[in-house]
Formats: sequence, structure tokens, C-alpha cells
Amino acid sequence: MPLPTSLPNRSVLAALLVAGFAAGCSTAQTALREDRPAAEWLAVQGRQGLKIKEQIRFGPYTTARIDRSWTRGPGLAVGPLDWQKRRQTFAFTLREEGAEVWHADCTARLRRTSIDVGVGEVEPGNRSALACTLRPGGAEGPVAHLELDETRERPLTGTLHHGGRTWRVDGTDDVAGGLRMRGTTTGYALAHEGAVRAAVEVLNDGAVWLDPALVRADRGLLAATAAVLLLAEDLRAHLAA
Repeated sequence: MPLPTSLPNRSVLAALLVAGFAAGCSTAQTALREDRPAAEWLAVQGRQGLKIKEQIRFGPYTTARIDRSWTRGPGLAVGPLDWQKRRQTFAFTLREEGAEVWHADCTARLRRTSIDVGVGEVEPGNRSALACTLRPGGAEGPVAHLELDETRERPLTGTLHHGGRTWRVDGTDDVAGGLRMRGTTTGYALAHEGAVRAAVEVLNDGAVWLDPALVRADRGLLAATAAVLLLAEDLRAHLAA
């Protein structure tokens, strides 16, 4: 279901302006792009516009049957103080060239206290989290579990467990050129045994990088996780509204 829209806070706008100026007024990109060939990044389509019949696409992957719950939870704004506690669930099916490969069921939670100090916002309290169960589609196989959380302005980090293996998922607020968008996630790196095997840019339209050396089963799982992260960032941008 569609969520209410909101404008970025002033600290986010300031970061965007700084990043744009430093990059010669070009569009800011996550620093994760710097170590990977531009030709290997898959452009994401479908993140903008109305959330009715929402669908995102990158490479051979397409989300289908995206279902979002109503946003629930209390909030309180008194003067410069803003306290929010929000919860929303979402689910979708990922298709690869038409075949259903993964089903995801997720819960996003936002617990945040922010204070407007006149030139931006500070967040003395932030305990946001994302938890997902991913089930293989069309065939039997182990279920995957994604568990991420964040503290204050640190991006979401955590793990993806599947078939006895653990993937590390680390959010970043770095942008190309050595700058940071403090308080704004720019992308995620997914690593196994210390090697990054997939990356997701959540700025702008979004983009996904999948290691060409991945076996097909891992590639599909990491593509489904990338779709989760793209949809979650869209959701987190509006949860506090």
C-alpha cells in the first residue's frame, strides 16, 4: 500500500548538496561503486512514483506481488524534539526471467529520537531494525534469515544466514570521492568469508552489483536480499512521517 511522502531533513539535504558540489554537481553515488566496474552494475527501475502496484527490476530479476501493511505505532513531536516508534511489514516474490526464485517476508521497525538544533538534526536515540525470512520458490531448499539493526546514525548492519553459511551485511554512508552522508545510508555490501560478493546502491534510482563468479543459487539469494534492501530503504524514508 502507498505510504505518505515526506521531505528529507535538513542534515540530509546539506549532505546531498555537499556531495553534489564535491562531485562537480553530478549525482552522488555510493563509495561501493569505486572498486567495481561500472558496466557490472545493474540499474534499478521502478522505485520512483506511486507505490500502487509497485514493482522493481534489475537485470533478469523482477519483484512481484509486493504487499505492504499499514504503518503502525505512536509518535510525538514537542518543539525541537521528535520521537517516533513505527512498524511495518512487507512481502514480495522475486522472479528471475519469469520464474519464481525467492519469497520474502519482512518486518521493519523504527525507534528514533531526534532533536532539531537549527542547522540540522541529531539523533541521541535510534534502535531501528529489519528482519526477513526468505524462502526458495519453486523448489525445496533451506530458508534464509536476514537480521539487521542500527544504533544512532550508524547504517543497518547484520547477517544473512542460509544453509549453514553466514553472509555479513554492512550498510555504509560513504559516497564516491571520500565523503560521507552522515545519517543517510548510501549502500550495502554483502560479504562471505571477508570477500564482498554483492553490493547495493540505495541512492537515487538504485543499482545492484552481483559478483560474476557467484553460482546461480547464491546469485539469486543475494539478488533477493538486494531487493529487500531497496524496498526497505524506500520504506524507512517514510516510516517517520
